[in-house]
Amino acid sequence: MSLAIMNEVRGEDYAQAVMLDMEYDPAPPVNGGTPEKTKPSVQQMMLSMYDKDAQPLIDSLEKQMKNKARINKLRFIASEVLVNINLKVIHN
Repeated sequence: MSLAIMNEVRGEDYAQAVMLDMEYDPAPPVNGGTPEKTKPSVQQMMLSMYDKDAQPLIDSLEKQMKNKARINKLRFIASEVLVNINLKVIHN
């Protein structure tokens, strides 16, 4: 990805110079790297791994979002109460 960014920002010659400096000449021993080139069993293995590790994080973020939504709702209700109190004071 960083080579793609270098190519975009600095141009193809610069990206090739970086590749030459790193002696970057990939020749993968197996086919893969995209879902289309990867066996379904390997895809499933990766999904299972990510689900197992990511699910606690997802659960935590969802809980935080629910808590934030509750806090925002309470703030809204409190502001409505204050508006109503101010209106009563003004009319009295």
